[in-house]
Amino acid sequence: MNEDEKIKVYNAGFADGQKHKETAEETRKFMEESIKDRAVLNEKLDNLITYNKEFHAENKESHEVILEQVKKTNGSVADIQQWRERITGGAAVVSVIIIPTVMFLFYQYLTNR
Repeated sequence: MNEDEKIKVYNAGFADGQKHKETAEETRKFMEESIKDRAVLNEKLDNLITYNKEFHAENKESHEVILEQVKKTNGSVADIQQWRERITGGAAVVSVIIIPTVMFLFYQYLTNR
């Protein structure tokens, strides 16, 4: 940034009567430090942006692996649920139809002896 640009930046917030034709030494030092600080901040922001992009890519890969495993697990769970439903249905048939029938036949056997 050349001297004229620095003066324009410095004078940007002042009314016409308050503007300076040249910057004071303290102001010049402050502006130079400010420019250095901005460069450091920009570098840090660039590093953060790069880190964020890398982390996002790694995170996306991890999620894909997790999603694949979840799909496999859900298939196994569905199979287990089918078996549970079959066993429950079988138990219902046994307890409602077969056991009373066997008990009735046993009762008939005992009474007709």
